Amino acid sequence: MARGGIWNATSSLWQRYDQPWDGLGGARGGAQLIGSIAVMYDAPNRHQITIYKVTVSAYGLTLGWSVEALCDDALSWVGLSLESCPRAELAAPPTNDPFKRAATAP
Repeated sequence: MARGGIWNATSSLWQRYDQPWDGLGGARGGAQLIGSIAVMYDAPNRHQITIYKVTVSAYGLTLGWSVEALCDDALSWVGLSLESCPRAELAAPPTNDPFKRAATAP
């Protein structure tokens, strides 16, 4: 929930706006979306957050925002930056599709 700020956060999505929401009854009003960060809480471990998708809107791009700047803005609230955060250890995908059926001769 935005609560009059520039960030609107839910359990899986953080959205950055150019100004606090000023619409009737707490609605977005004239605030325009700069970008979104998709997150997973308690992944890969408890009390950790994984950022897995970041999108900067066309409007955000015109203002000079980048993926890195959007992440840095969000992470700055806890004294971090994208550069200072650890990266997840990803396993290499299998070379062959394990779900693909082997071709059989007729």
